[in-house]
Amino acid sequence: MIGRISRDAWLVACRDLRIEARSRVVLDQVVPFSVLVLVLFGFALDADNRTLRTFAPGLFWVAVLLSALLAVQRSATLDRSDGTDTALRMSGLSPISLFLGRASAVYVQLVALQVVLVGGLLILYGVDVEDPLLLVVAGLVAGVAVAAAGTLYG
Repeated sequence: MIGRISRDAWLVACRDLRIEARSRVVLDQVVPFSVLVLVLFGFALDADNRTLRTFAPGLFWVAVLLSALLAVQRSATLDRSDGTDTALRMSGLSPISLFLGRASAVYVQLVALQVVLVGGLLILYGVDVEDPLLLVVAGLVAGVAVAAAGTLYG
């Protein structure tokens, strides 16, 4: 049972990631939006280096959440527009497999987005990462939470 669920979830995740690779919505829309959010926060905080460094962790998570909304919304509407969601439900895939597959695909996209945003913070704000391990663990755990909640409520 677990083997079938994980296999089906893998298939759904690969399908969603292939569709994303072809459409390039995250690359063409979400990544520029997230970088724009960082730039706008820089302007809003008057480009003072000390202020930017102080608020950088909070700005990072705000940018992640705002960008995640776009990625999750894209994932949610991926199948609804052409009726594929009905076909997937009738295919015999368990609902948990569909959920895990979609959440996994969103998670992969969010982790890639977080890498871009950390690079943006390092370049635009000149932030020094004091504890890289904490940043990685927090990013991975938060990515799971955002992907799961977004997939569930998206």
